[in-house]
Amino acid sequence: MQTIRNDLRSFSIHDWIILAMVTSIFLPHTLFLVALTVLDVYILWKDKMIPTLMENQTGKKYIYLFLLLSGIVSLINVNGYGLTITLGFLGLFTFIGYYQGHIHEKLFMYIIEWTTLCSLINGMYALVQFAQISHAGGYSFFDFHIFNSPKRRIMTTFQNANIYALMLDMVLACILYRFLQTKKVSLKIWYVILALFQFGLVLLTGCRSALVPLVIVIPILLICFRKKILLGVYCLCLVGLLALIIHMPTLIPRFDDTSTITSRFTIWSYAWEGIKQRPLFGRGPWTFHLLHPIYKNHIGSHAHNIYIDMVLSHGIVGTGILAGYVGVQIQNIKKLYTSHRTLFGLILALTSIVAVMGLVDGTIEPLKTMMFFMMIVTSYSMKK
Repeated sequence: MQTIRNDLRSFSIHDWIILAMVTSIFLPHTLFLVALTVLDVYILWKDKMIPTLMENQTGKKYIYLFLLLSGIVSLINVNGYGLTITLGFLGLFTFIGYYQGHIHEKLFMYIIEWTTLCSLINGMYALVQFAQISHAGGYSFFDFHIFNSPKRRIMTTFQNANIYALMLDMVLACILYRFLQTKKVSLKIWYVILALFQFGLVLLTGCRSALVPLVIVIPILLICFRKKILLGVYCLCLVGLLALIIHMPTLIPRFDDTSTITSRFTIWSYAWEGIKQRPLFGRGPWTFHLLHPIYKNHIGSHAHNIYIDMVLSHGIVGTGILAGYVGVQIQNIKKLYTSHRTLFGLILALTSIVAVMGLVDGTIEPLKTMMFFMMIVTSYSMKK
């Protein structure tokens, strides 16, 4: 405890600002937006951070060009939602530039630990919410009935059950990262308990696409930490678990419900029609939402596939510019493989979660989960 007290006393105002942003991720969406706005205004005005942002932020010419184009396209197409989201992402990437200039190894460890603690507290609220949803639907808590609609499943302070499941997956990756890092048995036991609790919450979200990335994340981290024995044990357990699921498919909530899977193909067909209408620039963020009056399609804000949605919303030009930003990040992350392999593993694990879940869901436009993802991804800045 004394070490923790000393660490906290040594933190600068920059460290506390970053921890405040991490905390806000677990607050209701409106409060997160207020925190993001207040902190951005502070760092841009009080600390005169624009020169620092320009110096430290990687890929800035791509991301700010992308956001400028997104804003212009949204205005031309009278896409109010798109313009609002663009402004939100401008605030997000402004903060990420600040983060890249001040992140250091001690702070990064506390970000991981504080995130797991916030997620634990958030998870307590999820259990209360599950009890309320179950009661309203005529079930008891211990029936563990999972409704089909994402709005009738636990979401806590996130926008829906699928986004909450995405956050839980990323937290699980962080817990495994810390479990493999620490040598203290007591801490390892604590991380196991935390992981089981978080995994239980993933099941209660009823988000099946959140289970698939976990199969990939575990071996990624085990390989990067060079845990060959644990990797072998994991492979054996995975084979046994798959056999058990095949024998008892009801272990996975909504396992036999194919209605949402079928609807994805319908959604993608409408998205393709939208792409053909505006292939170069799209209509800005949430273009799919604008297609309903045209095609009377599925009502929703995104195309349930980040790759399709990117081309639909931003066109070939916007997607190409964003690909430039992604390329810069990949080049920086690749450098960690030989020098800081474990951090490379964590970044790869979170990227896999976003990429795999993104095949059937929207994983890059929710601001809160994107903020946490970008914080972890750009943490290579502390190794420069």
